[in-house]
Amino acid sequence: MKSRFLQPLATPCESSPTCHSTQLKGVYVVKSILQRAIFGEVLLVQPSQHPGSLVVLKAISKRLVEKSIGRKGHKVFEDHLQELRVLSMVRDTPHPHLLGLSADKLQFETESTRYVALPYLAGGELFRMVEAQGPLGADYARVICQGVASALDHLHSRLGFAHNDVSLENILLTKTGSPVLCDFGLAHPLGRSWDPRRRSSGKLPYKAPEIHMGTISHSSAGVDVFSLGVTLFILLVGIPPFDLPDPRRDQRYRYIQQGRLGELLQVWGKTVPAVTIELMQHMMAHHPQRRITLREVLSHPWVSGLAPLSDDGLDASADWFDMDMEMEVEAHGPGKESVTRLSISTSSPSHIETKQTLRKLNRCAAAAEMEKLRGKPQSSPDSVFSFSEAYLNHTIMDS
Repeated sequence: MKSRFLQPLATPCESSPTCHSTQLKGVYVVKSILQRAIFGEVLLVQPSQHPGSLVVLKAISKRLVEKSIGRKGHKVFEDHLQELRVLSMVRDTPHPHLLGLSADKLQFETESTRYVALPYLAGGELFRMVEAQGPLGADYARVICQGVASALDHLHSRLGFAHNDVSLENILLTKTGSPVLCDFGLAHPLGRSWDPRRRSSGKLPYKAPEIHMGTISHSSAGVDVFSLGVTLFILLVGIPPFDLPDPRRDQRYRYIQQGRLGELLQVWGKTVPAVTIELMQHMMAHHPQRRITLREVLSHPWVSGLAPLSDDGLDASADWFDMDMEMEVEAHGPGKESVTRLSISTSSPSHIETKQTLRKLNRCAAAAEMEKLRGKPQSSPDSVFSFSEAYLNHTIMDS
């Protein structure tokens, strides 16, 4: 990445709007600090030469990056240089649902701080939307799932990276409500050797079991499918499905692996279409080899829009929707814990009219959700944010 400027500065500029304003004087005007990040802050700024436009600057402390420690002094696995590489790759090979680096002329750095310029997305974080209003409607949840799944497919198949940190917090929204996956600090080349110490990286509520338990040996696309399944569940229900991806220590997780996700939802009084429950069971399968692939997610009738959003009028014999289900329950381990294997085969003809209608519905769904946030939304009592502090714990919860 080419830098526009390089200014000497003796002291690192960390956690201080005044310091950032001083360093950026004449280049950018700092409007606000959007949030704290691992290695610094995320700033909303205006270019001094173009005051009508907005840019996001990710302020990165070079000192923290060099020592691989976060702002709070803890050792971290986030790789800033790797993130820069992925952001540059996305800019060169763009995808509408992946965040890419802004133009080189907008990049800026000093002796102590690198300011990474990124596009400003007016819709903010998806997490904040769910925090404010609770679960989203099924139609808009599908919009999000489609967009993020296609972004991950591009990241995996075209760029060769697993994201490893898919979550509501890492999905931004455009002003029209379209999802954009961001934050590639934990991205890792697919197939590359995996350091088992990285089991403490990422966000615990979304983490794939093979990462949490340290059994993964090589970077895999399957971890992103699992995290996307958790994300979809939160979008539809408003709360995470479990505390830990460990059948020995989390009863809800064990129920899901026994094919009893529907029973859990009934106990919680939540209504989710059966076809969506089946999809999430596949995405959150404990064993990576039994987990549905990303391409299978994208071709799933509910995700592709060829299955109805609800169970009303669902006809499995209809010519546009044909699903064969097979369930295999396997007992293993000291306690002979059951693990459910589900497999789906789908066949659904592609109709241009159906795709056009779906795109129209997607735009309407996104617009409706964004309109809700223009008022003064109240936090749902069972939102992802207020459900339990444990869900926001990003470290290993040892016994």
